[in-house]
Amino acid sequence: MSIIHSIQEFLRCPKLSFDRSFSERGTRQLVWLTVVVIAVFAMLFVVSLFFPFEEVNEEGQEMGRFLRMITLFIDPGAIEKLKESTHVFGIVVAVSGMIVMTGMFISVLTNMLDVRVDRFRNGEISYDLRNHVVIIGMDDLVPSLVEQICKSSKFRDSYILVQSTEETEDVKSRIHNVLDKEYEPRVVIYRGKRNSKEDLKKLNVDKAKSVFITGESGETDRDSMNLEAMRLIADIRKVTGQEAPVMPLPVAVQFEYQTTFSAFQVTDLAGQWREQIDFCPFNFYESWAKKVFVSHCYMHDNERIDYPLLDREAITYDSDKTVHLIILGMSRMGVAMGTFAAHLLHFPNFCRDHGKKSRITFIDAHAEREMDFFRNRYRGLFEISSTLYRDYSGAEVEEKVLPPTCFSGKDADFLDIEFEFIKGNVESTAIQNYLKDMAINEDRLTSVFVCLKEPSHNMVVGLSLPNEIYDREIPVFIRLKSSEALLTMLNQSGGDGKYSKYSNLYPFGMLENCYDLDYDKLELAQWINYSYASPTDKETPASLWRQLPIALQWSNFYSAYSRDFKLRSFEGALQGVLSETDIERLCMVEHNRWCMEKLLLGFRKPHQEEQAMIDRRGMIFEAGREIKVARWYKNRFVHSDLVPNEQLDKDSIMHDRDVIIGMLTHSQASSQNIEEKI
Repeated sequence: MSIIHSIQEFLRCPKLSFDRSFSERGTRQLVWLTVVVIAVFAMLFVVSLFFPFEEVNEEGQEMGRFLRMITLFIDPGAIEKLKESTHVFGIVVAVSGMIVMTGMFISVLTNMLDVRVDRFRNGEISYDLRNHVVIIGMDDLVPSLVEQICKSSKFRDSYILVQSTEETEDVKSRIHNVLDKEYEPRVVIYRGKRNSKEDLKKLNVDKAKSVFITGESGETDRDSMNLEAMRLIADIRKVTGQEAPVMPLPVAVQFEYQTTFSAFQVTDLAGQWREQIDFCPFNFYESWAKKVFVSHCYMHDNERIDYPLLDREAITYDSDKTVHLIILGMSRMGVAMGTFAAHLLHFPNFCRDHGKKSRITFIDAHAEREMDFFRNRYRGLFEISSTLYRDYSGAEVEEKVLPPTCFSGKDADFLDIEFEFIKGNVESTAIQNYLKDMAINEDRLTSVFVCLKEPSHNMVVGLSLPNEIYDREIPVFIRLKSSEALLTMLNQSGGDGKYSKYSNLYPFGMLENCYDLDYDKLELAQWINYSYASPTDKETPASLWRQLPIALQWSNFYSAYSRDFKLRSFEGALQGVLSETDIERLCMVEHNRWCMEKLLLGFRKPHQEEQAMIDRRGMIFEAGREIKVARWYKNRFVHSDLVPNEQLDKDSIMHDRDVIIGMLTHSQASSQNIEEKI
């Protein structure tokens, strides 16, 4: 059929058909060569009928005309066996054969190889890969992600297939700039669109080990296109698989906007999607917050930057210290750093003195407007929590406390973190004086984050803070967009005991290398859930994890992220020598953390009439079945355990205890493994 089609194309427009065939795949070029060879040979065979071919071979047997023509066509030396009267015709046949069989064959073969090389360089060739890793999109984080995958034991020897709409050579160059030479053969570049089902099928996602959807740099609708790619992948796996996959495919999806990311932290996919994929959303800003607060380091070009702890000393039950986070600028990065810190800054001295709260302060020229947006976004949090507001923009300082919007008395202000919003320009004298006062406060462990909406302004602000901040070695984290080299040099200029004014400046927020695979925290989160769930003998941490709604998966993640903060406050926690009193206090800290986590994820405390229904422990008939009232409300992000520690019932206290015990046992096992490796 391909030969007939090629002939038809040739008859319609010979030049176009020829050019198209010889610029495409080798199969069509071979069809052309075959047609030409047959046509030339057939024409010569017809002409040969007018010449006598009566020669004999060496054995004396007469050779057939067809066989003689083939011999002449492929072997010019056969002319010697022809009669003199047919030598001229034999030369014509031999030359024609040389042109067609040698010249055209070599040309076609060379052209086929050239076309295939060009197609490979342009990322147009797909391969039947298995157990590979697929990265869809070419964001700035992709090169470092490829490097992490290459070095991860989880993906040892797996190919890494990168799909992008960018020029393949540009993609390859950006990746190979950061990749060791030994890993380069494992990277395959494919050019295609992530919203094209045909292009996604060529990635063999049904046979992949893991998929990362990052999207392309500079897109305006990245989040929606990434979700569309995820939907298409689920459809492909459903169609190609003869039955539902035993293990859903892990798919990590980047969301550019925090509101979209937050929504998908608590929103489960449709049931048919969850059968095919294990969905894990991530966000650039939250990834950087995790890197600074949890990993405490940044790696780029084999250079390591270590970030100081927010609690630079152990805040114990008897400590009088509190942590104060000051964020200059309510940009997306600034808000992400503040909300992520709120998941972590929980300490036992609040259990002794409710005045010992961690404080997160946002300073912005438009703080009043940004505060309203923040309070509306986390409505459930500010239904029970007061807000501190100061206006430094005028001649006189205006201070006020905004009360909780719904609750009061014992039902309000029981959280161990408070938010403060200050209106003013960071360059103003009033704000500079405020920063100076915070720097000299001995009871506060202060850290400053410079996160203005214009990253190019951050360096200027970070180098122009009050001298008290530099002299007292208060960490200043400066959000940069690209290279951190200048700030790193300033930070390291105080080596060998020399004084350096800027030795406590730390760059963060760069576009490269923001994402961590972080499988150790996944393991811990699964173990925490396993300890909480009272599993059967056949169930494993991984199997139980796959059954969790995504909101509960994130709940366990944030619990895992906070482990080191909690355990640092209790001496001997890693060695498992905690007293019963310490365990009780750890449970109280965990409940305080859990309350903040639930409120930031969109839960709220039940109102009076809702709580009355929950207390009656009734049932609600829904979707053809009865469901407990408390469970019905939880499904709607209303949780009755959002109360102070002293109001918790016994079952909830035991749940907190299960989480702590699970965390401690995992920490002890990890410490033992480290000692064995050493």
